[in-house]
Amino acid sequence: MTVPVLAIRNLSFSYNASPVLTDISLTVRAGDYVGLVGPNGSGKSTLIRAILGLTPLRTGEISLFEEPLTAFRDWHKIGYLPQRIGQVNPHFPACAEEIVALGLLSLKKGFSKRVGEEDRSRINDAMELLGIADLRKKPIGELSGGQQQRVYIARAIVNQPSLLILDEPTTALDPETRERFYTLVGDLNRSGNMSVIFVTHDIGTIGRYANRLLYLDKKIIFFGGFDDFCRSSEMAAYFGNYSQHIICHRHDHDAQDPELHGRR
Repeated sequence: MTVPVLAIRNLSFSYNASPVLTDISLTVRAGDYVGLVGPNGSGKSTLIRAILGLTPLRTGEISLFEEPLTAFRDWHKIGYLPQRIGQVNPHFPACAEEIVALGLLSLKKGFSKRVGEEDRSRINDAMELLGIADLRKKPIGELSGGQQQRVYIARAIVNQPSLLILDEPTTALDPETRERFYTLVGDLNRSGNMSVIFVTHDIGTIGRYANRLLYLDKKIIFFGGFDDFCRSSEMAAYFGNYSQHIICHRHDHDAQDPELHGRR
């Protein structure tokens, strides 16, 4: 059995006595590609912040790579793209290449933080993957929102993490770039054995790429493979039989016929 990269046990969280997460327990293993979906206010971002140690735990336990979160120090194993980068000052004195390099420099120890030849190769590879190599010397403030997003994605993957956490990464991307990005993350997951947690509202698309679905609505509604999701009578009752099969993408041709699904 593959090694767990993330284990959560009995995690609950509240804001001002209002429950945000209730009794969350799950395990993400090496090579998993988890699509994390749920409605607004379902606790997705709170869960991600808890995993990254940005929200103090009150109830429950989290471990990363079989080490308790409180003792975990190998943050180079994790790449993270937050939900909102925010507005970039058009006069900010950094080019795209320098922004990507920050994904490596932040992990270096000591006062002498320099980009070496191996680092430059990694930076170049990450920018090539995202199709932004031609923008390397462009000031970040002069790039479009979609281009800036690709720069920040490159920063998240430049250190070749074992676990990549992406919080709504495709929001500012045009349809063509979004499709290419989904494909890129899938390739990283398969060929690089990079585990992925991909937070998205795009529940109708993520099933084409991820191998596991985590549907969260303050508690776990479903966590498992898409084949199990597809066969689940509980999920059919929750989503509706037709929508269930649109989500799973396991038989896309049949999904066009709602009457067929009514007979399944």
